[in-house]
Amino acid sequence: MDQSKLSARLLLAFASDVTVTTGGEPLAVYVELADVPTPEQVDHLQRAGATGVIEGRKIITARVVADEVKTLSDKPWVRAISLAEPLRTLPIESGSTVL
Repeated sequence: MDQSKLSARLLLAFASDVTVTTGGEPLAVYVELADVPTPEQVDHLQRAGATGVIEGRKIITARVVADEVKTLSDKPWVRAISLAEPLRTLPIESGSTVL
């Protein structure tokens, strides 16, 4: 496993949660690719648990087990893997403009 490609939060999840490393629930992650994926890479990502549109994208989402995170981190075409964070609503003050 290439730890240099894993975010601090993902490394912490591996270090602190035994269920992550023992084949527990899949992790929601973002996978940043070095370039637009080839058809073979798209196939690998889909089998690994990538969701949504992959073709033509450099950042994808996936639900993967710990072993697949380790495998993906060793791929030369993967730049980084980070633990996905749930989106949260940001408060907007009255009269503010959102661009």
